[in-house]
Amino acid sequence: MININIYLDGPSPSLEIDRVILFLKSMNLNAELKGSISDIDSFNSSDFDEYLDSIKIWDIELPLDHRRGPGELPPPGTEMVRDKFFDGYWLQRKLYTVLNDHNPPDYSGNCLNIVLTGKLFGTFGSRRYHARVLLTGEPCILSTSGIVEAPARPREYYFAKARFMAEGRDISELDELFKGSFVEYDSPKITDITCSYILQLVKYSYTGEPFCPDEGCCLHNSHWQEQVLELQYNKKICGDCRAILKD
Repeated sequence: MININIYLDGPSPSLEIDRVILFLKSMNLNAELKGSISDIDSFNSSDFDEYLDSIKIWDIELPLDHRRGPGELPPPGTEMVRDKFFDGYWLQRKLYTVLNDHNPPDYSGNCLNIVLTGKLFGTFGSRRYHARVLLTGEPCILSTSGIVEAPARPREYYFAKARFMAEGRDISELDELFKGSFVEYDSPKITDITCSYILQLVKYSYTGEPFCPDEGCCLHNSHWQEQVLELQYNKKICGDCRAILKD
């Protein structure tokens, strides 16, 4: 039986972690909530916040690890692409250090360490940063903000957004116009969706392949919010993935 250690780093307030743990146990996975990152004895909040400031992404076309390192200031006149968007790999390195200093995680083949965070992070590829839901490695990271921001909203949303901007209208109106077609930050659906994404991390730890090619399986790689609401929210698992998780 695989052991799953779950740590919290300010995930969505809508996330019901007890329900997540119960679901994982129903899948024959030994899941345990290890608590909040900020409650770790050796955790230094000011040091952590300073580090986060240093790994914010200013320009989605400027890779952090190639052009600058943590602690370096942005070029004069550079504006942030958004207020809180972080480089995922640098975030992972810091979380690894925090957990390792507190209590070296179990690195055995049947143990998986996962941090559920509210921080939005991205990885650089194809000449730009892309927001992500998941990042495999040690520890694995799952962003509840990524659930909202990473999968694309309906195409019609972007067409309407371009029209609103051209007309000088407040684009916040779009959220009401397209309400229900994408996951919102305060959505109670985040709990069930998180369960499915954790299963993707479990599968990856076992097979090296996080996604399922079956477009009806919740372990499928959803690129659109519509898919997330249909697949990840419903937690339907295909026979092949169910057999893998059972093993």
